[in-house]
Amino acid sequence: MKTEVPEEILHSAKSFIERFGESFKYIGRYEKQDVYKFQFPGYVLTGYPFLYLLNPETRIVTTMTGPGVFRIMDEAEKAEEKES
Repeated sequence: MKTEVPEEILHSAKSFIERFGESFKYIGRYEKQDVYKFQFPGYVLTGYPFLYLLNPETRIVTTMTGPGVFRIMDEAEKAEEKES
């Protein structure tokens, strides 16, 4: 379980962090990328989760939201369980 959020993720989520504070959950790995979910405060209704996928080799961050994120979260969580 990763505890420190990479700087590239923090930079990509800067607008959310400024409004809601820094709160992420590491989900696991998906297609060789580290998956982090931005944790909005409980009073914020956002619809779909916002995921940040970091390619550890290139350090490029991909931001995702929408119905497809649930499949990514599921697969990343399963991969994380296998590694534990």
